[in-house]
Amino acid sequence: MGATPRRQCYTPIRPYEYATAQHVCWLILAETGMRMGAARALDVEDYQPDADTPHLRIRHRPDTDTPIKNGQSGERKVAISPEATDVVDDYLETADRT
Repeated sequence: MGATPRRQCYTPIRPYEYATAQHVCWLILAETGMRMGAARALDVEDYQPDADTPHLRIRHRPDTDTPIKNGQSGERKVAISPEATDVVDDYLETADRT
């Protein structure tokens, strides 16, 4: 089985899978190449779609059990594409976060 082209992460295979938590997780991992630990450490507040360059903030949070590999020195901003922001926005608008 060959590698899946990144573009396929943006287009749904089935409508009910679009903008699900799983879709967003795979999209962020494919888009950024970040480590699983960094992805696990993301909070909604780390998503910055309205910045000049849309991005995710990777932050070290040992107090909430979401540390990143290199601690505070590993904190950074990771740019994401407009297509990715569309998917994340759709997820956040429809996610049941009760």
